[in-house]
Amino acid sequence: MSLSTFEIARQMQARGIHPDFIGLQMYYGAYGVPLDLGTISDLFDEFERNFDFNYYIEEFEYPTHDGYPEFTNGTVSFPWGTEGFSREYQAYWGAGVYEIAMSKAHFIGANWLLGCDQPISFDARRLGDGLFERDCLTPRPIMTSLKNLFQSWKT
Repeated sequence: MSLSTFEIARQMQARGIHPDFIGLQMYYGAYGVPLDLGTISDLFDEFERNFDFNYYIEEFEYPTHDGYPEFTNGTVSFPWGTEGFSREYQAYWGAGVYEIAMSKAHFIGANWLLGCDQPISFDARRLGDGLFERDCLTPRPIMTSLKNLFQSWKT
């Protein structure tokens, strides 16, 4: 049996353990059902309401299926996702997670996991998760979205 991060944090708090931070992993759209940004904000608020810990999003990603015929010919199937898996939605969602997380008092950072996509033979669920296209040279729109967001934070 595995415990959720929330349950682990609850048990740590009950035992008086106060970590420097708790790392979250978020594979919504890859291993789990995609969550909209409002739900993610509510999830982060729930952590902050219940625990006085700092959080770091250790790994997160959201796939684009653009450029992957494996998804349209039935080789790989993802039946969920109301917003889809386009490059544009990946850019919107990814920048949105950074913006939401960094607006929360107890979040200290976030890390998009993959620079380049992994081969289909490694784990087909994570195709399209990288910041760069399949060739590992061409930036996806998420790179521009993150650049614009990070530049907007400069004072």
